[in-house]
Amino acid sequence: MVDSATGRGVPGATVVLIRKPWPFAGSNRWSAELGDLLLASGVRRESADAAGQFLINRVPTPYPSESYTVVALAPGYKIQVFDQVPVLPGAVMSLECKFALTRGSGIGLVFAGNDRSSPYAYSHERRLRVPARPRDEGAPPDAARLFATREGLVGRTTANGHVVRARDRFVALPSRRALSHEGGREFQVRLVYHGRSVVAPVWDVGPWNVRDDHWNPPGQREQWRDLPRGLPQAQAAFQDGYNGGKDGFGRRVSNPSGIDLADGTFWSDLRMPDNDWVTVEYLWSPESTPATAERREPSPPQTSRRPSGRRPSRGIGILSDIFAAARVILDGRRKD
Repeated sequence: MVDSATGRGVPGATVVLIRKPWPFAGSNRWSAELGDLLLASGVRRESADAAGQFLINRVPTPYPSESYTVVALAPGYKIQVFDQVPVLPGAVMSLECKFALTRGSGIGLVFAGNDRSSPYAYSHERRLRVPARPRDEGAPPDAARLFATREGLVGRTTANGHVVRARDRFVALPSRRALSHEGGREFQVRLVYHGRSVVAPVWDVGPWNVRDDHWNPPGQREQWRDLPRGLPQAQAAFQDGYNGGKDGFGRRVSNPSGIDLADGTFWSDLRMPDNDWVTVEYLWSPESTPATAERREPSPPQTSRRPSGRRPSRGIGILSDIFAAARVILDGRRKD
């Protein structure tokens, strides 16, 4: 979150998430109704640090996504709104909103969530250097060759509730059907890269899709049943224009990533210098991921930052002048 005139962060700004669509189209004035909406309907609320940065964790996100209205407020600035932006489950696909606030009072810019020219994106939506895919010589028959990207994202929350640590060791796959419980190892993969091998648990969902269990036979696959086993939908979209070159959410696929690796797995175990192709073996039986299974995760805990519904002691005016530029990061987590 930054000041639109100076480009500097706006410390002390507040971001509020609400489930309802923005009801004040065409209005640029503060009202008691708006104050009540922000105070009573907020799902999550967080304040910016000295650099204007936000991290809002554990956003309730049922599959495949949940839309939220993201409202930014800061004293001396106009309110800014992202209206009904989809939040996806997990850390690897966390939402990143960039706020550039303008001085003044009342309501400033309101961005529509379905307008992809709006200044928001998701963590995995990057254009990357993609080397040629090596041949599969010597790979086990059930293994897949996937383009692996580095997750990073320290401090964010994965789809199973794990908070990402520095040099963490886990992977993300684009289906909840192979998601281990928090700290669990029910679903693991063996990764091989240039002669080095490591086993890591699946603790996050993504990249790109949430219903692409490409390791299953086509007849058991949740979606994209016309693709061969072992071929991620995002890879097919990127390389062959499958589904018009778009993922399951209708977004243009900008890289073929089919697996994301935490930093410890990526750097320490496999010693990967950059995103690259790896061999992946799935270390679970087909019976572990039945076609009808709906894997559930623990509910997100209550947080002391949840809005209480009470007006602040200085009244609604303490919020009325807010919304200045910044960057807000939201990572979703599935709720029961």
